[in-house]
Amino acid sequence: SNWQIGSFVYGVEGDIAAVSWNGRQAEFAHPGNLIEFSSDFLATARGRIGWAPSNLLFYATAGVAFLNAELDNTRNDGGRTKDIDTVGGVAGLGMEWGVSSRLSIKAEGDFLFFDDTTRISNLGSEGDPEDFFRIDDGFVARLGANWRFSGPF
Repeated sequence: SNWQIGSFVYGVEGDIAAVSWNGRQAEFAHPGNLIEFSSDFLATARGRIGWAPSNLLFYATAGVAFLNAELDNTRNDGGRTKDIDTVGGVAGLGMEWGVSSRLSIKAEGDFLFFDDTTRISNLGSEGDPEDFFRIDDGFVARLGANWRFSGPF
């Protein structure tokens, strides 16, 4: 939802995205000992403020992000998998163009800030108890279209 006072626009929005983020990390001394990461779900809830001198809106957005991931350590002795749900921050910039009173298109870039650390020993690794896996920062570029169902036809 967005509200407008003169050229100033403010609002809140949320989204749920299917993502395909995958990665793997090996121990330096033992390249065959891999831990794998995969994620297929990302959600954000953000506030946004902007300026719209006409039907073009420039805005900044910030809020919280939720990521569901799985760590797979089964390539190591006694390894197992672990689901991880983590909450982080999100901040970005975007612009939205009102094509008509009902349709708008937008482009947005968001930085995701996750700093969730999981001890490898919690995954059954034979390695050093101080070893860890960290879900770190990311970037998402979005292109989208919005259709408003209320208002005049």
